[in-house]
Amino acid sequence: MSRVIYVHCFAYRLNLVVVDISRGVGRISDMFGMLQLLHNFLSSSVVHVRYLVAQKFFQPNSRTREIPSLSYTRWICRQEATEVVLCTLPAITSAIDEFAEEVGNRGNNARILLSQITSCFVTQWL
Repeated sequence: MSRVIYVHCFAYRLNLVVVDISRGVGRISDMFGMLQLLHNFLSSSVVHVRYLVAQKFFQPNSRTREIPSLSYTRWICRQEATEVVLCTLPAITSAIDEFAEEVGNRGNNARILLSQITSCFVTQWL
């Protein structure tokens, strides 16, 4: 029986190193945590519809974009999520703002996300 030696490709190894290092930097880790929270919130059915409508309102000639879920092993998902948030920030804030007045879990989450989005940290991305 022949044996095959498996070696991770260097791009994959580098990706794992970058992701691990980013977890150790507080602001970067916080940013990616917020991106995942945005993805989770905007993916719920009622909010998602409002997010798509807001994108069409703010960018009528552009296709709608989705914030991808972050993957531990795929750095490109993190880069793409950051890009989508930067490109659709007005639509994101508009959609979330509509739910901020609700009582309950969704309203609480919307208020927390709005405060994070409007914080100095997010505006530094721009």
